[in-house]
Amino acid sequence: MIQQVKKILDIRRLDPATAAAMLGLLLRKRAGLQLSEQQLQDLEFFDCLRLANGYISQQEQSSITISFPGIYSTPVRLRTGSDSSDVAVFKQILGWEEYKPVVETYKNHFGADAASIIDAGGNIGLTSVYFSAYFPNASIVSVEPDIDNFNVLTANLTQKNVTCVWGAVWCHNGQLTLVNDFRDQLSWSRRVQEVEQNTNHVVPAYSIMHIKEQYNFDCIDILKIDIEGAEKELFAEPTFLKYTKSIALEIHDEFDCRQTIYQCLSDYGFDFINTGELTIGINRNFLA
Repeated sequence: MIQQVKKILDIRRLDPATAAAMLGLLLRKRAGLQLSEQQLQDLEFFDCLRLANGYISQQEQSSITISFPGIYSTPVRLRTGSDSSDVAVFKQILGWEEYKPVVETYKNHFGADAASIIDAGGNIGLTSVYFSAYFPNASIVSVEPDIDNFNVLTANLTQKNVTCVWGAVWCHNGQLTLVNDFRDQLSWSRRVQEVEQNTNHVVPAYSIMHIKEQYNFDCIDILKIDIEGAEKELFAEPTFLKYTKSIALEIHDEFDCRQTIYQCLSDYGFDFINTGELTIGINRNFLA
């Protein structure tokens, strides 16, 4: 009962129109009435907003802006159109804290704050927002190939310690093309592939080693990789692992590369575990 009262009081996190609709949903749920899939999704978003201590500070026709009086120093903008996955990304990263085990694993093994982080597959920047909150002194490079996602990413990442790079992470520098044929084809599923002949729409590609050297990182404290299958090509040249202290990657099994990646991690001295969708690894060579 107390939790229900707290949840109702937390409706102040929403704008007036959304708050009225959410109150109706909460009362329907309390009464045991059947809810649609979209209504359940709306309730789930509200729960994640509460978990992240967020408040909707601005609502427009196709986007919302969420502010955080606590740990996250800057507001974040989420697109709400039918082809956008931004709300789902928010729920995963800032609501359910998908990358909390990465932060805890790094701190448990290395103690000190991370100094250098690469966010490969930055999407709209929320993972970098999360890392920046827990490692405020780290230099973070966030790399995203989809220009629409990248424009939101740059708006969400205004911290001085974060550098935003439009491009894709690949096994070597070059040019790639963006493809929208993966999974649900929403904005979090954009992938890249080698440029075909007569292709005008190209994306610059950078190797991990290039990024490391470009930003003068002695090593990579945390390397986050979520690049929609391009990890298969990336791990064809795994030298970067030698300079990586910890890694967090999502392996997309549609590309049949999991065992190859596991072997690369083992060969370069990583102990690793799977938690949720992430494979998290620690390089034994950097342990005291």
